[in-house]
Amino acid sequence: MALSNYSNKRSSSESERLKAFWNTRYQNFSLQESGIKPQSLAFNKAMYACKAMAYRKALRVGGTKTQAPVSILDAGSGQGFFAQLVQSDFKSPDYTGVDISEKAIAYGARKFPNFHWFCADFSADLPEDRLYDIVQSIEVLHLIIDDSNHSSAVANLSACLKSGGLFILTDTLPAERCCPNSYICFRPESYYRQIFGRLGLEMLAVFDTYYWIPDVGQGKGSLHRVLRRLPTWFCYALDRIFLALGLPKIDASHDSCMKMIVCRKR
Repeated sequence: MALSNYSNKRSSSESERLKAFWNTRYQNFSLQESGIKPQSLAFNKAMYACKAMAYRKALRVGGTKTQAPVSILDAGSGQGFFAQLVQSDFKSPDYTGVDISEKAIAYGARKFPNFHWFCADFSADLPEDRLYDIVQSIEVLHLIIDDSNHSSAVANLSACLKSGGLFILTDTLPAERCCPNSYICFRPESYYRQIFGRLGLEMLAVFDTYYWIPDVGQGKGSLHRVLRRLPTWFCYALDRIFLALGLPKIDASHDSCMKMIVCRKR
């Protein structure tokens, strides 16, 4: 999938679509609104616990020391899940949340007044003129359908990294570009490797975030129907065990195939 096939001109309509999507979706700022809406709150909490584990693994892969001062840019900060995680895990975090939804930014500023917040479309520009130790965008970029906007977002976020800084992002990395519906798009590893090479990013690791927990509450297969009758904590425990064992996935949707990509800025 060559980047040369795409126009460098960003789509302003794509930005407006994303802004309207998130401003409409955020009402109570629950994990269901930023997660999978048809899922129960219990399953969304389990899913976010998996995200937290994957994020901590990414930090370990990058050699991040949580006791040392660190600056973090969180692109697509949403209702502040990772702001809360950073606040609890790091001793001296300098966290900045950026989101296209002004509602999300206003909420984050109220909930975490000690952090920095600004509303921006990071496929267009990032108004703060500074560099960060860590730049992250977790389960956000696949919501950008337009490839020019997507590649611009990756480039803009990379430009915010210090030399040696850590870039954490996510995708399912299918064999070919895949859009399961009208508002998400997944891109192959070859697409990212081409962008990363151009931006001076070294890919350190790629690993799964989940085994099956995103599918348990909504999957249509017979296995999922059985799992829905089990306690959420039990399904979560199985997810963690099966993922650790590296078992092949059964009837996994794109939600369960999400991978965390860890890069270093040269």
